[in-house]
Amino acid sequence: VDLRYENPLVSLEQAMSLITQQFCEIKACIECSAYRNIKVLEVFCLAQKTVLYPIAPLFDEESQTLKPRCERALKRIFILSDHDRDGALSDAELNDFQVKCFNAPLQPYEIFRLKKALQKVLSDGVNDRGVTLSGFLFLHVRFIQEGSLETTWTVLRKFGYNIMMISSLLMI
Repeated sequence: VDLRYENPLVSLEQAMSLITQQFCEIKACIECSAYRNIKVLEVFCLAQKTVLYPIAPLFDEESQTLKPRCERALKRIFILSDHDRDGALSDAELNDFQVKCFNAPLQPYEIFRLKKALQKVLSDGVNDRGVTLSGFLFLHVRFIQEGSLETTWTVLRKFGYNIMMISSLLMI
């Protein structure tokens, strides 16, 4: 902020555009000032979130698809969560998954809404037995696209994808 005020002819949009063109890996910019204590905390929070929940190991932003190793890991998690091995996560299995990953159960209406919403956007995402593998993977793609990377990272970590696995994912 301080430097931009020195040259008021440059708009915030112009300054951000120049930065993002020069450094294509930048996903977000925050205008801040340590001198004036403007948005300093937000910078550190975003930096922390970027380090804890990186997108690169999970998602190919160009093709808007999961990276192969991430997809394999999520398929394994789906199979481990499908206790009756019928190819779908029933309401009880979804609830067990939710409790394991997030320490909180889903309410019946939440499961109903999730399945209805999934059915609207992905015809084979839900069947009469529950959420299918394609629905499960689709949900993770949607979480990532909406910037909720911590959801997918939490799931991966709860199923044993630790620092060593994360490091190998970074090499994809």
